[in-house]
Amino acid sequence: MPVRRGPVVAAAVAALLASGLGAVSAPAAAETETGTGRPVELAHWPLEESASGVSPEVAGGIGLTLGGGATIYQPDDSCDPAADPDCDPPAEALRDGGHLELDGTGGYATRAVTGPLSAHGSFTLTARARLASANPTEDETVVALTGTNGSAIRVRYAASAGRWQLVVTDGDSATPVTTTLLNSGHLPSSHSAGDHLGLVYDAVSGDVLLYVNAVAVAETAWDNTWDFSTTSLQVGRNLTGTTAGEYFSGAIDEIRIYQDPLDANLMSLVSVMGAGGSFE
Repeated sequence: MPVRRGPVVAAAVAALLASGLGAVSAPAAAETETGTGRPVELAHWPLEESASGVSPEVAGGIGLTLGGGATIYQPDDSCDPAADPDCDPPAEALRDGGHLELDGTGGYATRAVTGPLSAHGSFTLTARARLASANPTEDETVVALTGTNGSAIRVRYAASAGRWQLVVTDGDSATPVTTTLLNSGHLPSSHSAGDHLGLVYDAVSGDVLLYVNAVAVAETAWDNTWDFSTTSLQVGRNLTGTTAGEYFSGAIDEIRIYQDPLDANLMSLVSVMGAGGSFE
């Protein structure tokens, strides 16, 4: 399938990094459906902390409920090698001060209610993920939008191919038509900062794309009857009806939902944003 790759806005990325990954202006060439010139962020979960089993949304929206033994990992800062050369420094979080840690056997996070997407509009869903091992033997879902019967869209690790995979269905039925597209060129990471993954649906063109580390690697037309306002966000698992599966083993961080279909320029910026990052 053809893939739109668009130029990376190197100067804007450099400015973002120099400013500490804070608020940045969208590139002048960027266009959004809302006509604001910048993407509208519907939700952002930095996954830095949790309280009473819920990791908060930055703007005070609905948090992500942790289940099945899922935890928020925060590096233990009690080890100071300068003061105690024998202590072992803790592993760093994927981004900033924490990430969602999942064991692959039952841990997950979910937005407990449907939303925040519109019924049939465009959207972008992004997350950063790192596999616990280099070659898992089972399929593992990073993020999914699910309905009553199954998922509308999800990105997962496909064990048979050893690659990230985009999966979409044509409707919320017991027997949907399913389309799968592999990222054939990039090996998923089990090290360091993992991979930044983006799912983009453009309701105007009808296309859906998978981005890996700000590069569009898969694209297809998505003819569907989904009402996205009735879907719920699943993190680290897929749901088929009420049956869960494809549990993720590893770390997930920085989940964001935008109202617009982000292009390659904007995805380049989002891919390097940390917990405090946003568009002005």
